[in-house]
Amino acid sequence: MRKIFEIGFALIMMPTMAFAQQNLRTTETTPDLPPYAAIRPYWVDRPVVEVIGQANIEFAPNRANFTIKFFEVDTNSDEATRRVTDRVRPGLERARLLVGNKGTINAVYSRTILYEQYRDREGNRNENEREDKISSFVAYWEIDVSLTDMNLVSAVRAELLAIGGAEMTRNIEFELNPTPEQTRSVIAAAVNDGYEQAKMVASVHGMRPRLLVFEEGRTQCLASATTRPVVAGAPIRAASSELVVVTGSRIRKLTPEEMTMPISPEPVELSSSVCMVYALEQ
Repeated sequence: MRKIFEIGFALIMMPTMAFAQQNLRTTETTPDLPPYAAIRPYWVDRPVVEVIGQANIEFAPNRANFTIKFFEVDTNSDEATRRVTDRVRPGLERARLLVGNKGTINAVYSRTILYEQYRDREGNRNENEREDKISSFVAYWEIDVSLTDMNLVSAVRAELLAIGGAEMTRNIEFELNPTPEQTRSVIAAAVNDGYEQAKMVASVHGMRPRLLVFEEGRTQCLASATTRPVVAGAPIRAASSELVVVTGSRIRKLTPEEMTMPISPEPVELSSSVCMVYALEQ
């Protein structure tokens, strides 16, 4: 009985062992492809020139962002909220009509608490942060504006500032979201720059250039198989020099037309760098 068991166990294990041995032989005989160390560089047997084409082109920004804040102070939280909301709503609706589908306007509400103050033994003034020592509440509406039409920036800003009691303490941020056409134009300019460099080198030796390799990025073509692009896909910012702080009741007498001020955003520069390898031929 023992012999029959051992024979049966051996028969069961034979296919598995045979498969393992076959797989082992296959693994051992499979070459490591491609054998990078054995590849002969393509530029060894022919004269080549490597050039880095570069281009910088300025474009007008196509997006503007700014924030205007309004607030009211009252001893009653709900009353502060009602007053600031009633004051902001009409001008905000008019601004929305101006913007249309050329941007977005978002209103964010917040509230802070002002506490009664007291002096400590050293004479420093401190806030008594206890519920029974609340002095008043400050209700805020913060209006975030993002525009894709630069011709609307002045009008929308004036409409919101004319509400009165506005606080705008940050620069208008102008950005460039490059279009595919703009991106391609910068790359094309870099390619042309690289070609002109190669043609200049070839002419010195009485030869003409023929393109072998083109890669977008900074890395040298002969040193690496990959590159990193430098044409930015994310928005590129160019902050304006405008800084506006508007407070006080006198602004309530001004109309949006009177509050309109011209803007002149600076252009934004897009850059591209391409690596090109040319064969030099007779």
